[in-house]
Amino acid sequence: MEDIEFLVKQVLDTENYTIHENTEALIKLTKHNDPRIAELLIQALSNTDPKVRVKAIWALREIPDARAINPLIACLEDSNPKVRGCAVSVLASLRIEAAIEPILRKLADTEREVRFSTLWALNTFQIKDARAVEPLIQVLEDTDDKIGGTTYQAIDALVAISDLRAVEPLISVVNREKIFENLPVRRKAVQGLGELQDARAVPILIKTLSDWSGEGQRVFGFEEVGGWPSMCDYAAHALEKIGTKEALEAVQQWRSTPYPNGGLRLS
Repeated sequence: MEDIEFLVKQVLDTENYTIHENTEALIKLTKHNDPRIAELLIQALSNTDPKVRVKAIWALREIPDARAINPLIACLEDSNPKVRGCAVSVLASLRIEAAIEPILRKLADTEREVRFSTLWALNTFQIKDARAVEPLIQVLEDTDDKIGGTTYQAIDALVAISDLRAVEPLISVVNREKIFENLPVRRKAVQGLGELQDARAVPILIKTLSDWSGEGQRVFGFEEVGGWPSMCDYAAHALEKIGTKEALEAVQQWRSTPYPNGGLRLS
């Protein structure tokens, strides 16, 4: 019979074992129903080496144990951002109700990588909790977000929750300065407003029908569909989804006008 303590050591030791050996040892551990495994992994959450703590967190995802819940939640306040981000991902993947609010607090973490990990986890594991709305709205004002990554992810999470408190903040994103760096999140916000289908968005979307920015440009987060449509294309589709008389009339008028520079429409 394999030595449980030796296998746990193999899982956690990144200095003397390869990633392949770490993984093989973890697979072997998952085949054992031995309470000592979780005990040893929980002990490792207090190791002085953050790499060991990270390994232990990931291992507890594959070998879940109720005794690990509170220690994992405690890892959300670890001094190392990689440990905090890892704890967020694992707790979210396990869908532990007691961890939801502590996870949401990580949307305001001092480190951008932890904020991004939290957003990624909310979207990947489809945690659609109304308690996330206000923290997500705050993320939209993330001044440390230089490429739109956290803002982009926050918009996805807000739209998935489908809470109309997101409408006004998304309108504010659409209203951001028309510079290239803002283009991806402005497009994403327009799409989000279309998904939420709230009439409050109609005026800004009609205004955006005259915004040709983005034509012919590849930008972060945009999937190529035979061209790179402009902001106005996205606005038109959002207005059609909202479907009010005012929205549909505006789109009809927009479609009857020539498209400059030979650009491509989405439809």
